[in-house]
This record gives sequence, structure tokens and C-alpha cells, in this order.
Amino acid sequence: MRLTRLLIIAILIAVAAPSIAQSKQARDKYDAGQREIDRRNGPKAEKLLREAIELAPDWMKPRLALGEMLTAQHRWEAAAEAWSKARDLDDKNRNDETKRLGRAQRNILLDSLGVAQGQAGQIDAAIETYTAAIKEDPEYAFFEYNLACAYAEKHNLDRALAHLKRAWTLRDNIPSGSRFPDPRKDDSFKRYWNDPQFLDVVENMVI
Repeated sequence: MRLTRLLIIAILIAVAAPSIAQSKQARDKYDAGQREIDRRNGPKAEKLLREAIELAPDWMKPRLALGEMLTAQHRWEAAAEAWSKARDLDDKNRNDETKRLGRAQRNILLDSLGVAQGQAGQIDAAIETYTAAIKEDPEYAFFEYNLACAYAEKHNLDRALAHLKRAWTLRDNIPSGSRFPDPRKDDSFKRYWNDPQFLDVVENMVI
């Protein structure tokens, strides 16, 4: 799976759904955590962000910041857990437009969750995440692409190629600043790099 959207995550945090009123203590913990991230002091940042979450469990921003940080550290199991809890919170808020994430932001959240699950070896969970995500937004290319990666990891080339073809047809529907990945350089497909069936499908998948 490709980490094609990490540059987007900071934007997700910045433009997340309007925050509910937070205590000054929770805001201070979050702000201090962000400063520690900038200083590359991961353990201190994680401690502060988790404290902010404990103080304000319905506040999305520290959850997103924690997921981003753990993803950047390639701590995949912890990242998957953090993104999953952020998704659960957004699920809880889906009927409240003042709290829920917008469509673009939710897509990034779900994609981040699936990538973390896949990188953690939780392939079945990643397939479940992306299958559900596609039902929410069938036109988002990265859901299809990373679902193809997950099926390739499961050694199911036929299903992988079906989703890869679909992803390519949706290649214009990706976040600004992102590029459609080259499957021939993606380790999820490594075992198929010399497979004629795979090569026939990906021959023209170049942007």
C-alpha cells in the first residue's frame, strides 16, 4: 500500500469539522503536543495528545494529530488503533454537521486507517475498511487502489486487478497534491511485477 496522502493529513487537522468547546486544559495539552511534534519529541508529544484526548474524548483534533504522528513513525498497529478510534468518533457524529468531518476529510481518515491496518499486517481488517469506504464514496480512487493492494497481499490477483482497473478509471478523483501511484513500484504487487496478466493491466498506468 502506498502512503500517498501523508502530506494531506496536516490539512485534514487544520480544516477538520468545527470543534466543540474544549476546556482550556485540553486545548493547552493539544497545543503543547503539537509543539513537541515540531521538536520531533515523539514520546512527549504522544503523552500530551493522549492526555488531551482523555480530557476531551469527543474532540477530533488530538485524535487526528495522534494518528498522523504514529503513521509518520511507522508504528502501524498503534496508528491503526488511533485512526480507528477517530473513525468511531466521526461515526458517532455523522448526524451532527457541526461536529462531523466533511466528505474529503473523512475519505482521508478512512484511507489512513486502511493503510495503517495493511502495513500492520491486518489485511482482512483493511479489506473491510476499504469495502465499507467504497460504499460511502464509490468515486474515490485511493479506496479502490488500496483495496487492490490488500487483495494482492492476500494473493488474489483477479480481485486485485479488478479494483486496480477501477482505481485507474477514477484517477482524477484524488486529493490535490497527490499522484496516482505506479503499481510497478508498489511492494504490495511485488510478487506480480513479472506476471504477464499484471503487466498487461498496468502497462499504461503512468501519470
